[in-house]
Amino acid sequence: MVMEKKIQKGQHANYEIQLTVTPKEYEDAKLIMLKEFQKDYEMPGFRKGAVPWDMVEKNVKPEALSIGAYEKLINTGLQELLKEQPELKLIGEPYDLKQEEKDGKIIIDLKLDMYPEMEVINNDREKITITPIENESTEKEIEETLINIKKQ
Repeated sequence: MVMEKKIQKGQHANYEIQLTVTPKEYEDAKLIMLKEFQKDYEMPGFRKGAVPWDMVEKNVKPEALSIGAYEKLINTGLQELLKEQPELKLIGEPYDLKQEEKDGKIIIDLKLDMYPEMEVINNDREKITITPIENESTEKEIEETLINIKKQ
């Protein structure tokens, strides 16, 4: 898919992302979801996954199909965005989703958190050396521990 994508930094540690989807892309996503539903759909008289499309479409709620299509579009859009801009460091799941129709296209607005940017002000930590603690068990300590474990 070649949907239009816009990204900008939000006020907090997040990105505001806008995906613009054409009606054809939405219909393609619905067909993909219908195929997904068809794989697992069971109906008397048909093998699992072999139910005709029209019957699957009649029995699947339009809301479920629409939600699945939007999830597919958002997932695909974010994957394309990360391929185009590999320097983005996103974390978590999309939130604050809004969807509207404008000029015959579907516009999906969402937010995604990013790793916070940190600036090191003081490099004193590099001057500090830490001596490692030597921790070796003696045979006596091992035997005492095994005896205690057996007692439990």
